[in-house]
Amino acid sequence: MSDWDPDLYHRFRRYREEPFRHICERLSVRSDERLVDLGCGTGEHTLALLEQAPRGHAMGLDSSPAMIERAVNLKNAQPESARARLEFRSADIGNWRERRSLSLVFSNAALQWIRDQRSVLAAAFDALEPGGRLVVQMPRNHTAPSHEMMRRVATGEAFRDSFSQPVREIEPVREPDVYAGWLAEIGFIDVDVYDIVFRHPMRAASEVVEWTKATGLRPYLNALPESRQNDFLARYTEAIAEAYGSEPFEFEFRRIFLWARRRER
Repeated sequence: MSDWDPDLYHRFRRYREEPFRHICERLSVRSDERLVDLGCGTGEHTLALLEQAPRGHAMGLDSSPAMIERAVNLKNAQPESARARLEFRSADIGNWRERRSLSLVFSNAALQWIRDQRSVLAAAFDALEPGGRLVVQMPRNHTAPSHEMMRRVATGEAFRDSFSQPVREIEPVREPDVYAGWLAEIGFIDVDVYDIVFRHPMRAASEVVEWTKATGLRPYLNALPESRQNDFLARYTEAIAEAYGSEPFEFEFRRIFLWARRRER
């Protein structure tokens, strides 16, 4: 799969920041927090959490070279006091493992790309010290028109024979009770799992297309020959316009939040 485009991803930064702001309203960061950000992207959230922990340490992990390069540039622009406590690494978070060394495992809009999400949650439990906390956010919008239309266009007569490789879609994000059950089975306590629907005003269908090009649409475009990508985007734009109706419109985006804690000694 081709690498992520940080500039495209940040085109709707104000909307993409809303789940993180929701987390920050609830999350109390310790001054000496030792945290990992799984799927850190360009690193702004990792840094924002570290800024609340003046004696803490933060590590951001991401599999995208482009994202990690941007995150390292962000780190290098910080004062030496922050650079010494901030680290970014290229890594597959699906294979990440630590052992009882962290006080906070954080992940924002990343675990939906992992096939075995339960194993990552179990790895987070192993990585946490007694009393350590887990905070995860994932998009859970796979049944919305924005995602239904990309699947419909891809399986339609005009494109179903055009894909040069299988489409590696985002992994299904389960119902809240599934994650709550997993977390309890793993050994977490104070489990709280819930959905929030964020509502984003959009001026035109083309803006939803730009939104999805940065994330969910990537596997479809990557699996298509370059000569067919513009045709696919044009048909997808038409389908989005038909699905959402008159412009401007409100783009609803559902996200799931997972909160849990490892029991004290």
